[in-house]
Amino acid sequence: MFTYVLIFILVIFCIIVYNRYFSGGIASPVSMFFYGILASVTLSIIGLFSWNSVQNISFQVLVILGLGIVATALGAATSTRLYPHSDTKGGFRRFSLQIPVWKFLLIDLLVFIAIIIRVSDVIRIATAMGVGDVSYPAMVAAVRNVTSAFVTTENSQTALDYTVLARQTEKFVDASGFVGCFLLVYSASTKKPIPQIANSAILLLISTAYVLLSGSRSIIFLWLIASIFYYFLIQQPSLNAIRSKPTKLLCIVVMATLLAALFFYLSSIIVGRASNSDLIAYISFYFGSPIPSFESLVESGSVSSISPQLVFYNLCAFLSKVGLMSGLPSYSISWVAFSDFGSNVFTCFARYYFAFGYFGVIAFSYLSGLIIELPYRYANSAKSIPVAIISGYIAANAFDMIREEFVFSRLFSMAQLMTLIVMLVIALFLIEPHLNRLRWNHTTAK
Repeated sequence: MFTYVLIFILVIFCIIVYNRYFSGGIASPVSMFFYGILASVTLSIIGLFSWNSVQNISFQVLVILGLGIVATALGAATSTRLYPHSDTKGGFRRFSLQIPVWKFLLIDLLVFIAIIIRVSDVIRIATAMGVGDVSYPAMVAAVRNVTSAFVTTENSQTALDYTVLARQTEKFVDASGFVGCFLLVYSASTKKPIPQIANSAILLLISTAYVLLSGSRSIIFLWLIASIFYYFLIQQPSLNAIRSKPTKLLCIVVMATLLAALFFYLSSIIVGRASNSDLIAYISFYFGSPIPSFESLVESGSVSSISPQLVFYNLCAFLSKVGLMSGLPSYSISWVAFSDFGSNVFTCFARYYFAFGYFGVIAFSYLSGLIIELPYRYANSAKSIPVAIISGYIAANAFDMIREEFVFSRLFSMAQLMTLIVMLVIALFLIEPHLNRLRWNHTTAK
């Protein structure tokens, strides 16, 4: 257990230094990355009493994790030099934003159409597989096994896959969810009229319905993390008041976490992935397994080398799809067994280490920290709400980087770039034409 505590202390140190000397911001993307590590370490310690058989982390893995964490912090710190006047103590409360109802209704309609397209595809694929007569959750579970992009790329042109229209509308829904999260948090925290709060909530609820009917949950988790990021981004002028009531803030965070964990556990039934494990074991494994999984993988010696393609997987997948590359390996590095669970997530540092060694851990971690923090710095500097929304998307994925690499294997892909473009278009459509930019004045900001 002591080695887990060492990792925890190192992350706390990085948070303090980054916020003290580089004006990091309480919820900047790299701070969210650190919080994700803290949550994962805490849950892996809880797992020691159930599924986690890795009592301590080896010196080798400690070095890898330490180098990766520090290099990520240094990369983020570099972004502060590129935007030295980025105002992280300001916020977006001085914006007056009123969005017409018809624009919300149009986005809601498009998401509803996406639901029809996705459900139709699920039924079509399930029928082709011979399981069209079972319950919808069972159909979703069966379809997911053959359509997951992380399982195979061989059926992309067969009937056992979603149509191009279904895949493109999925990007629209994902993007709409992040915009809806920002608008809901902004409207509620700045005490906007009830209709605007309700319109934002409806958009988010319809998007959530789409995700659950698709058999997925991870994007909902990312929306939740992004909402926390947006709250602190919007409330930055009032952070002194927030810090003066740490008990209240802690209670809010704990309650939100518990409700999210309960929803995540219960939603497994809806998406056809019910578990026989109890709530604590299920949640602690899902979010706490990456570090002990990485340790088990290194200790086993089963992975001597990994193709560098896995660091840039989705980019390579695109090149393979257009015929410019062949021999694309499986996305998953390997599988590690823990009690009744199986894990294929090994922290973001695993791909760097197995593909490029210690140098890869340092170099790619540094670049990751720089890349995830830059949009946040720009959003604060330019006071750009569309870029702030995109930064929330990056921050949410940064929180999840303790489970899997994000920047090079996923962000640098046509699918993710298209999602960001769609997100930007939706934000510009809903927000920019109706945005009244008031004069920025810290002394009058509430």
